[in-house]
Amino acid sequence: MAVVFISIYILFLKIRISFNLTMVNSFKCLFIIFVLVLFSSSCKDKPVVTVKQVSTDPQVQAAFDAFLKSVDNKPEITGTHVYENFIATKRLLNGEGVLLLYRKMGEYFYENEIPDSALIYFKEGLKLAKEAENNYYISAFHMLCGSVYTFVSDFEPALAELKASYNISLKLDSLKLQIRSSRYLGNVYWNIGNYDLALEYYLISLDISQKSNNEYGVAAALNNIGNVYLEIKNYDRAIDYFKLSIELAEKSDLEKVLALASNNMGNVFLLKEKYDSALVFFQIALVNIKKIDSKYDEGIYIGNIADVYLKTDSLEKSKEYFHKSLDLAAETGDKTGMASCNLGLADVDIRQNNLPSALQFLKTGTEISEEIGSLKLLDYAYNLNSKYFLTKNDFPQSHHFLTKQMSVKDSMYSLENGESVARLENQYKEVKSIKEIELLKEKQKSFLYLAVLGFSAFIIISLLILLAYRQKAISNKILSEKNQQIELNRGVLEEKNQQLLKSQALLNLANKGKDDFLTIISHDLKNPLSSIRGFTELLVQNYDELSDDKRKQFLNEVFDSIERISLLITNILFWVKTHTDGISIRTEEFPLSRRIEDNVSIYRLILANKEITVENNVPHNIKVLSDINVFDMIIRNILSNAIKYSNAKGLISISSNVEGSNIKITISDTGVGIPKDKIDLILQGKEQFTTTGTRHEQGTGLGLGLSIKFIEQIGGKFEIDSEEGKGTSISFTLKSSG
Repeated sequence: MAVVFISIYILFLKIRISFNLTMVNSFKCLFIIFVLVLFSSSCKDKPVVTVKQVSTDPQVQAAFDAFLKSVDNKPEITGTHVYENFIATKRLLNGEGVLLLYRKMGEYFYENEIPDSALIYFKEGLKLAKEAENNYYISAFHMLCGSVYTFVSDFEPALAELKASYNISLKLDSLKLQIRSSRYLGNVYWNIGNYDLALEYYLISLDISQKSNNEYGVAAALNNIGNVYLEIKNYDRAIDYFKLSIELAEKSDLEKVLALASNNMGNVFLLKEKYDSALVFFQIALVNIKKIDSKYDEGIYIGNIADVYLKTDSLEKSKEYFHKSLDLAAETGDKTGMASCNLGLADVDIRQNNLPSALQFLKTGTEISEEIGSLKLLDYAYNLNSKYFLTKNDFPQSHHFLTKQMSVKDSMYSLENGESVARLENQYKEVKSIKEIELLKEKQKSFLYLAVLGFSAFIIISLLILLAYRQKAISNKILSEKNQQIELNRGVLEEKNQQLLKSQALLNLANKGKDDFLTIISHDLKNPLSSIRGFTELLVQNYDELSDDKRKQFLNEVFDSIERISLLITNILFWVKTHTDGISIRTEEFPLSRRIEDNVSIYRLILANKEITVENNVPHNIKVLSDINVFDMIIRNILSNAIKYSNAKGLISISSNVEGSNIKITISDTGVGIPKDKIDLILQGKEQFTTTGTRHEQGTGLGLGLSIKFIEQIGGKFEIDSEEGKGTSISFTLKSSG
C-alpha cells in the first residue's frame, strides 16, 4: 500500500510541475488518470475458450467424439454414416454442443466441396445461435455462410454475411474470428475487383495474425496481399509477398497456403510472359493441392495451365486442360471458374476459326461473367465478343462490345493504377509504427514505475528539481534559437518575394497559352458536333425519304465525327496532364506488332468507309520498352492523320527497323502530304498545324505536338518526311527490349 501511495504522490508532483497546474486542477487530472487505469484494466482481452467437452455425461461425450471421428475420416466413412451419427448425437446434446455439432457437419460438406449442403447446416446453426443469443457462434456462422457464398461466386450475400461476422467479432474482441472474417472479406473484394478494400482487410488480417502468432493467418494474408499487387501489375512487389508466404508455408507445413502462393507466383510469370517458369509453379501448386484433395483449387490450377498453353498457341493442349478445369468448376459450383473456362474455350475456337462452337462458349462465359459482376472477366468477355463479331464482319456488334469493354476498362483503371493501394499500405505501416511507439512508451512507463519504487523520496525530489532546471535551460536555448531564426527569415522572405514576381510573370504567360488552347479546342469541338447534329437532324426529318445508301452515308459521317471527338478528348486529357502534375511514365515490355494491330482495329470502320488498306509489316517477335498508354496515344494520332489525309482506296504501311538498341517505327501514307515550310514549325512545337482531310475531316492541331513531346520524354526521336501530292512518312524510335 505504501508503494502505491508513493507512486501516486510522485505522479501528482510531475503533473503539477510539467503543466504548471493549480492544486485543484492537479487533483482533477490525477483522478481522471486513475479512473482510466481502472477502466483499461477491466477491458483486457479475454481468451476465447474452445469447446472440447460438450457434456459431463460420459455417454453423451462418447457419442459426440464418435461423430467427430466420422467427419474427420472422410475416405473411410460414408456420408450416410456421418448423417446417421449426426442425428443420433443431436438427440443427446443441448446448448453450445448443438451449435458445435451443426458447425462440424457444415464444415464436413464444405471440405468435401458440397456447398449447397454446407450452407443448409450453417444457416440452421445461425438460426439456433440467434435463438440462444450466443454471439460467438452467430459471428462464426455468418462467416461460414459468407465463405460458402464466396466459394460459389455469389458475392453480394457473401459481403453481407462476412460484414456481419466481422462487426460482431470486433465487439466480442475475438482475434480468431477477426483474422478469418477480415481475410474472407478481402477475398470477396478481390474477386469483384475492388483492390483498395481487399488490401485494407488483408492488412487487418495480417496485423491481427502477427500479434496473435497465428502462422497460417500470416502466411495466408501475405499471399492475399501479393494477389492485390499482382492485379495492379506491380509484379516485383507481388513476388516479394509470395516469397514470404511460401517461406512461412514451407517452414510450418501449410500445404494449402503453399499451393496457393505457388499458383500465384505462376500467375506473375504468366503475366510477364515467362511461360516456362509459370508452368513450373502451376505444376508445383497442382501437386501440393492434390495432397489435400481440393477439387475447387485443382480446377483453378488446371485452368491456369490451360491459359499458359493458350498464350503459347498450343491450342489443342489448351482446349484439353480448359475442359478438365470446366468439369471440376461445374462439379464444385465455381461460377468464376466456369466463366473463365468457357471464355478460354471460346478464345481457342476463335483462333481456330471454329465460330459456331466459339459462339456457344462465348455466350455462356459472358452470361456468367455478367451474373457474378467480375470486372476482369467482363473485360475478357467483351474483348472476345468484339473479336468474334469482327471475324464475322458484323461491325456494329463488334463496335457495341468494344464500347462495353472500354466502359469496363474505365472502371478498372482507377482500381489498377495502384495509387490508392500504395496509400493504404503506407497508412498501415504508419499506424503500425505508431502502435510500436505507443508500446515502447508503455514499456518505458513500466520501467519508470519500477525504478521509482527503488528510490527514496529525497532522491525523487532532487531529480524533479534537476529536471525543472534543465527544462528552463532548454527553454532559454530555444528562445535564443528562435531569435536567430527570425533574423535568417528576413533574407528568406526577400528571396521569396523575388520568386513570387518571377512566378507571376510565368503564370501570365501560361494563362495566355491556355487562352489560345481553349480557342483551338472550342473551334475543333464545334465542327464535329455541328456535323453530328446536322446529319442526325437530316436522318430524323427525312428518314423515310432517304435511300439505304444515303442513310448509311449519313451514319458514317456521324461515326467519323464521334471518332474525331474521342481522339480530341484523349489529346486534351494528355495536354492537361502535361500542364498540371505531368504524366507518370511507366515503362514495360510489350510485343510491338500486336499492339499496333490493337490500335489499327479501332479504325476498322473508318478505314472501310474510305476503302483504305493498312499493311502491318512489323515482325511479330519484336518487343519494345515503353509506356503503353503513351504509345497508344502516339500511334493513334499518327494513324488518324494518315487516314484523314489519304485519298479513297489509299495505302497506309507500318514498318520497323532495328537501329542499335532502338526500334524505329515508320507509318507511311499515300495522301496529300505536308507543305515543307510547315514541317520545321511542327517539329519545333511552334505551330499547331491542321487542315481539313480529303473528305473534309477536321483535326485538333494537338496530336503531332503531343506525340513529339512524349517521344522526347521517353528518350526517342521523331521524324517527318513528306512531299505534297505523294504522301507522308512519320517515324519515331522506342527502346528495344532485346
